[in-house]
This record gives sequence, C-alpha cells and structure tokens, in this order.
Amino acid sequence: MFEVKASVKGYEVISTGEIHAVECPIDFVVAGLKFRIAFKDDFSSPTSRYVSEIIDQTLVLNLYNFNNSLGEGVLEPLIIATTNGRDIALTFYVFSIPSPLGVGRRFSYAFLLGGKKDG
Repeated sequence: MFEVKASVKGYEVISTGEIHAVECPIDFVVAGLKFRIAFKDDFSSPTSRYVSEIIDQTLVLNLYNFNNSLGEGVLEPLIIATTNGRDIALTFYVFSIPSPLGVGRRFSYAFLLGGKKDG
C-alpha cells in the first residue's frame, strides 16, 4: 500500500470530506478545538458572507446566505486557529438544495495545517 500526502499553497491537507445536512449546523473537533459551521439567512443583505464568533468555547463560522444551488465557498485557506505554532486553515464549498424538509446542503471541506512558525 502507498501512503498519499497532499499539500496546497504550503499547507498540509489533514482532512477532507463531504457532509450532507438539512437545516442543521455541522460540528467538528480539530486538534481538540471545537468548531461549528452554522447556516443563516440575512434577508436585509442578500450577499453571501461569513462571520466568526466564539460561543461556549466553540468557534462558530456563520455562513450567511449560502443558498446557491450552483455552489459557493471559500477556496483560499481561511485560518481558523493556531496550535503548536502552526495555523489550522479551512477551505470549503457549499451547494444548497431545496427539499421538503428545508434547505439541504452539501458541504465539501478541507482542513489544512500550515508550517511551523518561527519565533
């Protein structure tokens, strides 16, 4: 068997995947850090955007207006934490699909680990 490692823009790819969710947040634990993706609508501003906040020791990334059936996301590494002198970053892409149960989402993600920082 062969070991496969991947990297992008100087980041080591540590985990990738795809999750399907209908009308609910997605929770992760990365290097012991709690992290949540929450989908929200803001009818006063139709553009998609993300806003992060800390709630009960969990980093919550609120994705506002990510409702495009053709997909949208963040493809440049978005730094979400630092551990042991290395950045943890995330890239993701979201496809939204209307369903009888609410808005379904196909959330594709990659968690990335940056190199050791000097100092």
